[in-house]
Amino acid sequence: MTTRRPAPGATYLAVLVLLLAAAAPTRCRSNAADDVIAASFVGDARRPFEHLARDPDTGALYVGAVNALYRLDANLTRHEAATTGPRDDDVGCSLGRPCATGVPTDNHNKVLVVDAARGRLVVCGSVAHGVCDVRPLAAISSVARAAPTTPVAANNASAPTVAFLAPGPRGRSVLVVGATVATHDGGAAAAPTTSAYWDSVKAVASRTLEDDGDPATSDLFRFVAKDAVSSLGTFVGFRSGTGSHRLTYPILYRSGFSAGGFSYLTTVQRATLDPGAPYVSKVARVCEADVEYRSFSEARLVCAAPPGDDAGGDYDVLQAATSGRIGRDLAADLGLTPQDEVLVGVFARARSDDGGGAPSWEPSGDSALCLYRLLDVERTFATNERKCRDGYGSSIYWTGTMQDCVK
Repeated sequence: MTTRRPAPGATYLAVLVLLLAAAAPTRCRSNAADDVIAASFVGDARRPFEHLARDPDTGALYVGAVNALYRLDANLTRHEAATTGPRDDDVGCSLGRPCATGVPTDNHNKVLVVDAARGRLVVCGSVAHGVCDVRPLAAISSVARAAPTTPVAANNASAPTVAFLAPGPRGRSVLVVGATVATHDGGAAAAPTTSAYWDSVKAVASRTLEDDGDPATSDLFRFVAKDAVSSLGTFVGFRSGTGSHRLTYPILYRSGFSAGGFSYLTTVQRATLDPGAPYVSKVARVCEADVEYRSFSEARLVCAAPPGDDAGGDYDVLQAATSGRIGRDLAADLGLTPQDEVLVGVFARARSDDGGGAPSWEPSGDSALCLYRLLDVERTFATNERKCRDGYGSSIYWTGTMQDCVK
């Protein structure tokens, strides 16, 4: 990947994000006599659910499952089901062409995003190198437009992909995608399955949702910007070829959201490139107006064990995260206001390995809820930027280029 020199307003230094509040490990308990199930939807046991999306205008729910999509109303009544797999697939096959060597392969749902402004559902699967299509919100069995030659998502069952809508350069709505591109097992990168298209599936990218209706000229799902000379664009990824960390440094994407002119993604990754380094959680962000991703930066998310919890260190492995505003009572308890935007994450301690093997991102039974005020997250990134401009810190190591920040 082309080297990204630190630019004004950009930082490449990972530091601690301020911790606002952490809950001690808790287990939810339920009194069965008090439980009330207002509605339910049960799918096919052979098609496990993987993603859920909601149309903010109609309240309709969309479920992405293995080999299937479902459209439900707000009462969980099923109105439509669509089959997406199994499909004949082989990672050695070419995009957009019949796959003569393909075998029936489960199609895992990797991306499920409601594009309400355009009345479309964005769907990406694990087969065919992670390509996507768009479908009418009211007719998900019908593919309105496909992009069979543009890989977007992770192309295996276990590698996570996160996608969300956000404002992009020049005010256009874009699809921001974080894709885990290393084939992996429970603790370290496994032997990869070769794919000629891995370089096209960037770690993080902003992709266009605009479609002129002509498959030959449509930019649907392509990078919003890419300079043919510098190779810079609305993406960041691992360097190709010798010295690449693509296959040995998995980054697991957990969530993404837009706030304050930036797109944010939360991740789990090793603290350093050392295979023996522990896994930690991070938050990355990029300015939504940046057409070269020079502003892309990361910061460490720490979910510290509360006083008196000495069972095994901090909660380092993020399991799930969301952003938004909290209720009045909780805000008062934390010294916040209901207008404060927060990042809320569920963390776990990493599963211990008494056998001396590689560190694991797999969770133990200990978990905690940590909450961060977005204003504090923004201030931490701003502090990092100032440090980088003053010459402190270095570039993001997993891109394959390690450079010091310069004045």
